[in-house]
Amino acid sequence: MIVGASAGIAVVGTIGGLLVGVVGGGLVTWFLDRQRWKREDEIRWHPDRRQVYVRFLKAASRYSVAGSHLATAFEILRDSRSGSEGAVELVMQADEELRSAVEALASEEWEIELVASREVRAAATRVVSLSTRRREAEVQEIGKQRIDAEAVAAADRAATEARAAVEEFERVARAELGISE
Repeated sequence: MIVGASAGIAVVGTIGGLLVGVVGGGLVTWFLDRQRWKREDEIRWHPDRRQVYVRFLKAASRYSVAGSHLATAFEILRDSRSGSEGAVELVMQADEELRSAVEALASEEWEIELVASREVRAAATRVVSLSTRRREAEVQEIGKQRIDAEAVAAADRAATEARAAVEEFERVARAELGISE
């Protein structure tokens, strides 16, 4: 009887050890596969994210250039004594360029919504919001039919905030991609 009991204990111990080994091995394999899948997913999306971020930054650069053109056009308009038609036309063309640049930023933001982290999406949204606000300030300046210090100051503040937002977007995008500054 003692031999039978010890043989039973050995069988139960062997089966128990086998079960622990199978379950433990399965858990370790699952954990390692999950980590590998996560790394592979990051590698797979990394180039796509980078391309989307570069396009967004190019659109932000286009926006910045358009804003500079509009500021220059306003200076020409201020300097022209009678608000010549040529100066007014220059302002209207520069405003159209800025409107188009803001639309391009908003379009690129939709792609960022699909591939970016929460922080990068928030930074992109802030860029588009501030860019839109700047254009609205510029439109108000145009709509007054004269250039006054208050309208210029509002547009300048909006431009400064938008520039800072672009820098923040670039910082968080670099961090997400693992690119040091």
